[in-house]
Amino acid sequence: NALDLTDAVLLGDAAAVIAQANGAVKVPRAHLAHYATYLALPRPPRFRLRHIKRTQNLAGIALEKG
Repeated sequence: NALDLTDAVLLGDAAAVIAQANGAVKVPRAHLAHYATYLALPRPPRFRLRHIKRTQNLAGIALEKG
């Protein structure tokens, strides 16, 4: 892969978006182009996308505070 990673875990606090990205929920038609772009991204052999609570998302908290 382009980044030479063997393992990656992406975390997100938007449950609906994580479910869509994991293929558990249908992606709305208006977002299919974004979804296709996401699917085309290179991934390491071990790739996971996990939902976390908003209070656990330190990056999200920092962005909220601006």
